[in-house]
Amino acid sequence: MGKALRVTVTIPEDIVAAIDSVAKRTRASRSKVITHILDEARRDEQRKALVEGYQVMSAENAEFAESAHALSSEVWPEYKSGETGKSEAGE
Repeated sequence: MGKALRVTVTIPEDIVAAIDSVAKRTRASRSKVITHILDEARRDEQRKALVEGYQVMSAENAEFAESAHALSSEVWPEYKSGETGKSEAGE
């Protein structure tokens, strides 16, 4: 993490009570508890963005593979029929 800055925020009483409860149980300061919670939220957002990106890329790659396969069948007809292109001499 980078440099820590002091900020002033207004938080509802019940949320402060929950923060204090976690702080007491974990023997951490309010600042550390809040920082941890916000850092987890940030990482969750990053994970979601990565998953979404990989899903989009996967769909694009599948689409490309289908079109490439269709083109390879046109350019290399033996590929479509299952022939391997071996010569009659068995090479």
